[in-house]
Amino acid sequence: MVSDVVASINQLLPEPHAGLLAGILYGVRTQLPRDLTDALIRSGTLHIVALSGMNITILSNLTALTLLPFFSRKISCLLTVLIIIGFVVFVGPSPSIVRAAIMGSLTMLSVVFGRQHHALVFLCISAVFMIVFDREMIRNISFQLSFLATLGLIVFQANSHYQQDVSLPLFHRMIRAMYRFVRDDIRTTLSAQVFVLPIFIFQFHRVSILSPLANLLISWIIPPIMVLGLMMSFLAIAWFPLAIPFSWVLWLFLEYLLQVIFFVSGLPLSSIDV
Repeated sequence: MVSDVVASINQLLPEPHAGLLAGILYGVRTQLPRDLTDALIRSGTLHIVALSGMNITILSNLTALTLLPFFSRKISCLLTVLIIIGFVVFVGPSPSIVRAAIMGSLTMLSVVFGRQHHALVFLCISAVFMIVFDREMIRNISFQLSFLATLGLIVFQANSHYQQDVSLPLFHRMIRAMYRFVRDDIRTTLSAQVFVLPIFIFQFHRVSILSPLANLLISWIIPPIMVLGLMMSFLAIAWFPLAIPFSWVLWLFLEYLLQVIFFVSGLPLSSIDV
């Protein structure tokens, strides 16, 4: 199923925009040109094309915060989990997508309910089962990035509680939800960066000095790219012409993303060899 969706993305977007979107949504990196891959490494943004718990968590947080002004915390959580399951069913249960869904769900539950120790235990158990099932998984960079980024999210967001004051007007609740999303988005970016840093050092023998800057510049645009990209993917399968307007907006967002990545990676001392 993923191959069909990626094929439709290739029809709707030029390269390298199509390859970048396929990487963000489904972890497919085979289409990424070498110069873009190098720029992602130098700017410390490679994790955005490694389908991980962080990607799913961003989508989950956006969904939960959108639902919270209208539903209770538990109902919002349940609906978010159902959306994650729907995402897995839609794109197909490949190992990377199932892994990302499990880790993203664990992180989202830990954030909503504040159960840090439970989330850490389940994260470790799920990682052990994945490695036992496929021993090569431990050498997989996507798995390493996903596990460490999710660990960082759980550790740093354990004290975040989504609460709503139903006595407030709906407009005020929506403004507060938007504020929480921006705040948590910055926290998500920085916490994930701290924990994935060892992977960049070990795997690429390189440290991106400007990685925090690059990620802060692009973190706000990843959620709308994921939402619009998933909508475009669904419409492309259902009825292709409906997906075309979404591709125009996505091209603009992806172009901004590419410009930031190449700009930061081209700055002097953007990364250093270690």
